[in-house]
Amino acid sequence: MLRKLEQFANELTGLERPDEVVNALHALVRPTINVYGAWRIPIYPDEMDRYVVDRNVWFHASVPPGFVEGFWPLARKYGPSPMSRLAQQKHRLMTWTEMTRELALSGPESWLLDLARTYKIRDAAYSPHGAWLVGYWSPKVIRLSAQTRAGLSIAAGFTVHRLEEMVDPEEIDGTVPRLTRRQLGALRLMSRGHTVAEIAVRMGVTFHTVRDYLDGARRKLNASSAHHAACQALRLHLIS
Repeated sequence: MLRKLEQFANELTGLERPDEVVNALHALVRPTINVYGAWRIPIYPDEMDRYVVDRNVWFHASVPPGFVEGFWPLARKYGPSPMSRLAQQKHRLMTWTEMTRELALSGPESWLLDLARTYKIRDAAYSPHGAWLVGYWSPKVIRLSAQTRAGLSIAAGFTVHRLEEMVDPEEIDGTVPRLTRRQLGALRLMSRGHTVAEIAVRMGVTFHTVRDYLDGARRKLNASSAHHAACQALRLHLIS
């Protein structure tokens, strides 16, 4: 396994196009599983028009014909699948079967599962890496040993690293908002569970000054609240 992963990483350095990278990943993981695709999450992930095939989304040719065409109208209607959000929150490779046990999806939330069944996709897995997700799929329920799960995650990581070298994040995402050092500091403390009053004490400023920092950050990040702004800043790797 380690030798194959090393050879794969070396192979990626010679590839020049994102679709070639996705194809190389598929060749590596077959016949265990198929590659679904790879996509970079834009700054505002709920705005589905920001996802563009061959710009920040690359589906693999193994995905059953018709699935991709059916995907976009439903995604624009219902928004990103809750499963992709959960995978990013957990920061680890998870299968749809595992995720649906936690999410208990119903109604419109299950649109992706319903579409997948139509095209004989029984299960899939998401491997999150920073602002990227790499997806795998199978016509059967996916059952992974610890070694296979680790190998798929590592392979996805190598894939993302090469894709990140090929694309211009600003061209894909638009300009990443620029926050001041104080705004970032307030968001970092909020992301760690501190109240506004506690943040004021730690930063040595008044309660109202912290409110100003957070409100400014919220506007720049187009967030609905200070907590939402902190989540956006984490996802954009502006804070850690």
